Amino acid sequence: MPPYERCTQCVTNFILTNNTCDACSHFINQCVTCNQANNTCDSCQNGYFRKSSGTSCALCTDLIQSCSVCSANDDAGSTITCSQCSTDNFLANNTCLACNRLIPSCLVCNAVNNTCDSCSDGTFRNNSGLSCDLCDSRIKNCILCRSLNDAGTSVTCARCTNGTFLLDNLCRTCGEFIASCISCNVLTQSCDICALGTYRKASGQSCALCSSSVENCATCTALNDAGSEITCDTCAANTIQIGNSCVTCSIYIPYCATCNTTDKTCDVCSVGYYRGLNGGICSLCSSLITGCT
Repeated sequence: MPPYERCTQCVTNFILTNNTCDACSHFINQCVTCNQANNTCDSCQNGYFRKSSGTSCALCTDLIQSCSVCSANDDAGSTITCSQCSTDNFLANNTCLACNRLIPSCLVCNAVNNTCDSCSDGTFRNNSGLSCDLCDSRIKNCILCRSLNDAGTSVTCARCTNGTFLLDNLCRTCGEFIASCISCNVLTQSCDICALGTYRKASGQSCALCSSSVENCATCTALNDAGSEITCDTCAANTIQIGNSCVTCSIYIPYCATCNTTDKTCDVCSVGYYRGLNGGICSLCSSLITGCT
């Protein structure tokens, strides 16, 4: 072959092999710059490191999981230093950690400055991304919120716990909004369940005392959404249920002071009377013993 047809040197980052100039990456996979004198790699692509004295490029993740940019610490490439981790990982002590390992509750993090970009539900980005703090720590009973500024000094609540509702960026208890309400509808701001001793009235706009509808009624149930009719479930102490009414002991059993609401008998009669017929009546003491009071 004439001398002018034989290549004696290739341009930078190409290696001469069998009179052909091949790019570094063709001769050594993932190689960016190479040494033409000894056919070795000087630098590898991001995500790879120089190994075995430059004869190959190996993945950073072969030695450090989730590492995206690294460099070899020695010519052999037996150890490496990681300078950047893959998305959603933090670099700490030459190790790539998942976001939530370094910052609890962090979902998406910035691998460059080791801060959190997005926190999990129930927490908000605080201290310029250095922490994810509970919504409840800023707004009591808040379970979903977000920070309005980088410092996390201003937080807006989007959802409250069951039994509370959102009003003016505060999670208020149902009872604050509707007296005696223990469970309310956030969307309609109405009461779903009223406390014991009260019933749902006016389509949930209020909770009314059972005794306001049926005298001496302790617990009751509304028969319609308006709460215009109720059924009494239990009567107050020392009253006896007759149909949907609660009558005092002395009305059901004359001269009875305290009675048993279950079996509708008298436990204690008024002074001057004694319990007779298994509590069914109260009779005058003088009816048995003359002059006894």
